[in-house]
Amino acid sequence: MATPEINGQSYYINDQLKKVWDKIRNGQLANKDEDRVYIVDGRERSGKSVFALQQAYYIDPTLNLTRVCFNSEEFIQAVRNASKGQVVIFDEAFRGLSSRSALSKINKRIIQILKEIGQRNLVIFIVLPSFFMLDIHPAMLRSNALFHVYKDKKGNRGFFRVYNYSKKAKLYQIGLRKGWNYGTPYTRFKGRFFNKYPIDEMEYRVKKDKALREEDQVKPDEDILQTKYREAMYFWMAGVKETSQKNIFEIEEMAQRGPHPVKKTMVAEACQKWRETWRNILSASPNIYNLYDINEK
Repeated sequence: MATPEINGQSYYINDQLKKVWDKIRNGQLANKDEDRVYIVDGRERSGKSVFALQQAYYIDPTLNLTRVCFNSEEFIQAVRNASKGQVVIFDEAFRGLSSRSALSKINKRIIQILKEIGQRNLVIFIVLPSFFMLDIHPAMLRSNALFHVYKDKKGNRGFFRVYNYSKKAKLYQIGLRKGWNYGTPYTRFKGRFFNKYPIDEMEYRVKKDKALREEDQVKPDEDILQTKYREAMYFWMAGVKETSQKNIFEIEEMAQRGPHPVKKTMVAEACQKWRETWRNILSASPNIYNLYDINEK
């Protein structure tokens, strides 16, 4: 049993993992001019954050809350300010994200910052609900291993499986086709961990709670707003064309009075796209014209 200590108190780390971590801990990656990226995933309340914290603290005993990040901005700053060989955790990387545009935005941030870590020989832990939420570059190509944290059949926390680089790549390809399934390929590398925080648990929870509360208050992503606007404008333009004698150029001129520029190609596309369904839309939503007041200057 591996029992490193936190302030004089021991906590458990799997023996196999300890052998791996002993080769890179305390800044050894700087001597090799290498870096590491590890993914930790699992359902809510499975213990994935505690697991990641334990492994990270063993690798880098200097770990503190400044390098435990809960949004992409914090993550970028922590990576850029970290010293060679240190550990940075991006915790709850995809919490509450459902739209494809929001997922894509975070993925782009992750890819951007992963290009920088090699120069600093860092160890990165990305903690998220599911490995399959990542784009192919960080999931298959850039990350070294996946730790899947889960509960047993009785609902007990504290279990993990490890997928190495090759099995992780196969899992990503097969799992996407089979509805995020973790069963194939099979991995023999399994283990236990226990609910012991290597840093001050209260401070960690306070920072996490504050970050998640702030995230909940953030306005919708600009990409989402643009998409909603575009859809509403399409409805309006198609409706005008369908119910009036105005041509594309006249509709374009009218639409230019709105909050965003509109080109005649958009008018033509809208009319073509919605021609067959417009009557149904209009009957279901008779006030569709009022979604945007384009007469407002």
